[in-house]
Amino acid sequence: MDFTDELRAFAGQLRAAAEAFQPISLPKMPKKIIYGGMGGSGIAADFVQGALYDKAPMPITVVKDYHLPAWGDEDTLVVLASYSGNTEETLSLFDEATARNAMTVAVTTGGQLGERAQAQGIPLYRMPAGYQPRMAFGYSLGYQLLITGSALKPLVEWTPQWLQTLADRFEPTEPFETLGEGWSLRFCPECRFVIFTDRPAYPVALRLMQQLNENAKMEACVHPVPEFNHNGLEGWRPWPDVNYVFLFTEGAPRIARRFAFMRSMIEAVGAPLLEKVMPNHLEGRLEVTYALDFLSLAMAERRGVDAQSVPTISRLKAFLAQE
Repeated sequence: MDFTDELRAFAGQLRAAAEAFQPISLPKMPKKIIYGGMGGSGIAADFVQGALYDKAPMPITVVKDYHLPAWGDEDTLVVLASYSGNTEETLSLFDEATARNAMTVAVTTGGQLGERAQAQGIPLYRMPAGYQPRMAFGYSLGYQLLITGSALKPLVEWTPQWLQTLADRFEPTEPFETLGEGWSLRFCPECRFVIFTDRPAYPVALRLMQQLNENAKMEACVHPVPEFNHNGLEGWRPWPDVNYVFLFTEGAPRIARRFAFMRSMIEAVGAPLLEKVMPNHLEGRLEVTYALDFLSLAMAERRGVDAQSVPTISRLKAFLAQE
């Protein structure tokens, strides 16, 4: 199966997670939540955290590092995702979480994370093997949404039935493919990407950056607004040979005004720009993300690169293994 076919399976992955999910049993309602994971395994947590921003009255953070924050304790739900089960940062988080008696949950295909979770009686949700982590997004997202919904019920109503309904939004895939491929034609295939985003759309921007990096082998970075307007703006000079993307949400007139100012600077130099304003809810963010995933594959095709291989990341892993 090539990457396009794997991406087309997103809705099927969500449904498979919904069908396989068993509600989690925790000793108490969490007072705090930590999600941990790296790269394609960790991006789902950014979407879950974003969806909880205005729903859950508790501290929630995503850790993409070796260590938990000091406040992670027995009152904390720690959800750890590693597709391979061998991600060293995530394994470090697992050891710290279990040592602190946190309410720990693992999402993986197996590996060391699966082995450690089974040995310690930690709740374990298994994803099927055979994918690149970034192409198993539906499994990781589905399980993390359902784990969170089960743990926080009735604060959020994320149930298997709800997830099945969410999956329906992503079929048929043709409209998303057409959008992504059309958007890709706006951009220079040899130019780097600079992505600007507001807080609710940040997971969409981060996913786009990661997909451009890995699939299209293109340099890309993300700048959050309004923060960028308080420092980076002064040193920023738009260039015509840079691809620009604006991703932000409806219903925020002051944010929209800031993007309008930056748009005028980009238009003055004639640089390519894609501006996408989306609804401020999880479903809307995921729909834009899905189309942008197809954009990343279209950019890979235009550049004539192999979207599946990640040779530089593989070299890094081999380098780290030499210690």
